[in-house]
Amino acid sequence: MARIYPPIGSISEGTMRPEDLIPAFMDVIREYAPASALAIGALDDFPVELEDGDYPDALAALGFVDFLCNELDALSAPYTYFGVEDQDGACFGFWPAIDSMEEDARCGDEVIKVNAGDQWPSPLPDSVNYIMEVNDHGNVSLYDAHTLEWIWDCV
Repeated sequence: MARIYPPIGSISEGTMRPEDLIPAFMDVIREYAPASALAIGALDDFPVELEDGDYPDALAALGFVDFLCNELDALSAPYTYFGVEDQDGACFGFWPAIDSMEEDARCGDEVIKVNAGDQWPSPLPDSVNYIMEVNDHGNVSLYDAHTLEWIWDCV
């Protein structure tokens, strides 16, 4: 069974406030890594939210946001990352790392790049784990080279 990854795109927009980010981030962790969410909820330094949605220790809440960003990055699909969108520092989500994938394809290490519609090389070298398929509009799809299962795509 293929691993399920969070989809590419935004999970929180227009805010940098911990009281907005923490619940949004925890929702994704609960959905894609429930065991991690339980462990995080049991942490002694999990910031306690007040009734009005604020956190009494703003610095601890910001540190916790950073911790959650690292947890979410660990949930990212291959050749994606969790962070802010390049154009908008208040738009958090999962984004493709196209440059990194292109570099690995050029080096011939872990990725083979093919044009959509072309036959994939067979057999694939043992070092290849992913197939990057690009169509004539520049859309990219990533496949697992061993199972040939789709992982993600972006326009």
